[in-house]
Amino acid sequence: MRNTIKVFLLLAVFLGSQMQASPWVRRDKPTYRGDRLDWCYNFGTGCGQTVVNEYCKTLGMTGSKYFTQDPNIGRTRLLTDAVCEDSYCDGFKYLYCRKLNETILKPKYRGDRLDWCADFGTQCGKPAADLYCKKQGWTAAYDYAQDPNIGRTRLINDAVCEDSYCDGFKYIKCK
Repeated sequence: MRNTIKVFLLLAVFLGSQMQASPWVRRDKPTYRGDRLDWCYNFGTGCGQTVVNEYCKTLGMTGSKYFTQDPNIGRTRLLTDAVCEDSYCDGFKYLYCRKLNETILKPKYRGDRLDWCADFGTQCGKPAADLYCKKQGWTAAYDYAQDPNIGRTRLINDAVCEDSYCDGFKYIKCK
């Protein structure tokens, strides 16, 4: 059992370091005002995509096409605040919302601080920030700041800078 927990924790740390800036937020069995979120906006109409779009807006995000129905779950609440009390009420197993933007402090790439340049001495600043954001699923970077002389960094092309004068990013804002 202890080994299983150790493996799980190591996997969580690894995945967290690889996907620290994903634009997607997963909601398992999403709730609305204390009840499971209903599959439909109104009873029997505006189901699925319409609800995902509106629900994600309430969270300050945009909707997506990634969701799955969870049939016959019992009590649910519609976004109109109506409540479905029947055993055949449907909800969502999960849904994903897309964040509008995100600020990543001291961004890392494959376990190391991200280098200021995409290649040694070239594609520095905006080009490297854009490539980083795109690898995380975003469209581009819209703001960033240099963090000079931070030591070991990893370039987006997987090369490593091992010198004390290697530069990285203080932050990158992806959209």
